Amino acid sequence: MQIGVGAIIINENNEILLQKRTNNVKVYKNCWFIPCGKAEENEPPQQALKREIKEELDVDIEIIREIKREIQVKSDNKSLLLICYLGKISQVPKNMEPEKCSELRYFFTNTLPLDTGKPVIEFLEIYKKQINNK
Repeated sequence: MQIGVGAIIINENNEILLQKRTNNVKVYKNCWFIPCGKAEENEPPQQALKREIKEELDVDIEIIREIKREIQVKSDNKSLLLICYLGKISQVPKNMEPEKCSELRYFFTNTLPLDTGKPVIEFLEIYKKQINNK
């Protein structure tokens, strides 16, 4: 089963880092989305996330905890295990893949753009419930 990983990265102002995806990506074209990618064969999910964040943003991520995992069935009937983590970065992110991402920006979690990908909104709701239950 293929594994997809993504990170909700929240800064000290309680803003989430999102990427504006281009038309050159396979899913969620032209939407704001969390940094994400796919694990390589036999690559542990957390290692995959660290690699993807380094490749996409040229920063190191500290993984705080898992927020959610779910299995999705893609249009080709193959299953994909999606895992979303909460992460923290201390450096300024850079857009290292301009062909896939046209812009990086922090948004307050209560004022997301209308074209934010639906999974991002779902992951944020789970994150907000988790912090409110502490």
